[in-house]
Amino acid sequence: MIRQFQSWGPRFGLALLLAGCASMPADVERAEFQEPPSMERTLSHAGQKEGNAPVNAWLDDQWWRQFGSPDLDRIMEIALRDNPGLKKAYARLGAAGAVAQVEGARLLPWLDSDASFKQSRYAEHGVVARTIPIWLGQ
Repeated sequence: MIRQFQSWGPRFGLALLLAGCASMPADVERAEFQEPPSMERTLSHAGQKEGNAPVNAWLDDQWWRQFGSPDLDRIMEIALRDNPGLKKAYARLGAAGAVAQVEGARLLPWLDSDASFKQSRYAEHGVVARTIPIWLGQ
């Protein structure tokens, strides 16, 4: 693995170095940075409609019916009924949503606790006194 890197690594580095030194032709117009619109302007246009649809509109579940074509209705019905790939994609979407919910829960505050109980019996004069009779007064 290291030998492979030693063989193609310098070549790749040289290619990156040469790509960084590429220059633009003088007759090409360069892009200019534009200032973003103010937040007030952005928020004032957020609720307005563009054309016939609201800005954040989502398509209906049966969007193809607006075309009024019985053939398209029949094709979409077959595609939705018999498409196992669509069912798998829907299942994957549900799994991804569950993972996102679990990962998002890590951002929320949480409380943890642990409890344990242990019963112990101690001798009257301790462990050492029991092994040495002089300490017991005998």
